Amino acid sequence: VALACKAAGVNLPERDISTRDARTLLGERLIGRSVHSLEVALAAEREGADFVIFGPVWESTSHPQEKAAGVEA
Repeated sequence: VALACKAAGVNLPERDISTRDARTLLGERLIGRSVHSLEVALAAEREGADFVIFGPVWESTSHPQEKAAGVEA
């Protein structure tokens, strides 16, 4: 979809295509990852993600299966 609509970039869920594979498909477009731990954030950085979004910080109805990390995380 990002290629078809010529988007400037994407934000991918933690359990989606790898950052490396996304980079192969998207070239220099921005690639972000939604992550739920420091370990996954660091892995995304190593794989070439341009940014990460960490969460959930608080309880979330959109992610009821994810434990809230809190602001200290």
